[in-house]
Amino acid sequence: MEQIDIKFTDSGCASCAESLIGRLQKVRGVDTVKATGDGVEIRLKPDNRVRLQTLRDFVEQGGGKVTAMQLSARGIVEKDGEAYILTWQVAPYNLRLTGRHLDPGATIRVQGKVEDVRPASGVFSLLVLTTEE
Repeated sequence: MEQIDIKFTDSGCASCAESLIGRLQKVRGVDTVKATGDGVEIRLKPDNRVRLQTLRDFVEQGGGKVTAMQLSARGIVEKDGEAYILTWQVAPYNLRLTGRHLDPGATIRVQGKVEDVRPASGVFSLLVLTTEE
């Protein structure tokens, strides 16, 4: 993954919100964190192993409730039954891709919206908004 935008409602605790940026910047693999009007923009270092669950949980441990996540990631498209998944070598997991026909074996960058920020299966699905090779 390259960048993650997390939108959340905060608990109203000003010091909690202020400390969130510092806590997120300490996560291994995070390069920069910037506050936005209703969330945070997180840029990741190349070859990071950051998990979406980790970042979501950091926000929620500080009293916020994650309402939406968008991300950009670069990886290899693979076919898994009827579904497409995006894999990358440095991360021990992948994303299920929806919303577009993709070419298995292609290396692409995708941008999209995480469909469920708390998936029961533990596998995040990404509604693909844009792709580029």
